[in-house]
Amino acid sequence: MTDSEYEHLANDPKWRNLDRSVFAEGTLLRYIITAVKNNDPKYNQFLLFSCIRDSVFLVPCKLKSEDDPVVKGNLIPADLTNAAGTKYLPIFSSEAQTGGKFDDFPHHVAMSFDDCVDIARQVGMDIVMDAFTGQLTIPMSLAEKILTIPTRIKEDA
Repeated sequence: MTDSEYEHLANDPKWRNLDRSVFAEGTLLRYIITAVKNNDPKYNQFLLFSCIRDSVFLVPCKLKSEDDPVVKGNLIPADLTNAAGTKYLPIFSSEAQTGGKFDDFPHHVAMSFDDCVDIARQVGMDIVMDAFTGQLTIPMSLAEKILTIPTRIKEDA
């Protein structure tokens, strides 16, 4: 999905110049989050959002039935509730960021941000990323805007 605001980036080889491996283990994502939070002038929210868009996240889930295969339609995602009672879909940039929690949700399923947003929509929650370490709350309206940013991952040759 693209938005006219970003459509010009979709086929720009200077925009689509990153290998998928750059996003492994969420290291780049966590670095950019820290830089943006510290007002580093080399980084901005748009760069952060484009990194989120291309990252892969771990979503703690359990199966509807233990006999089911671990596929999207068979998963029940975990949720986190804040003091006001608002529930969020927790997503994590790496296994280390889960804090060893979610014993009742033993499957930490790798998902694209697109898939995370789909699940959050289905269960009617906003998203919280890395809730225990560098928490970033992503309301559904922002998540949908992030999905309009074209991928930075270069096409396979």
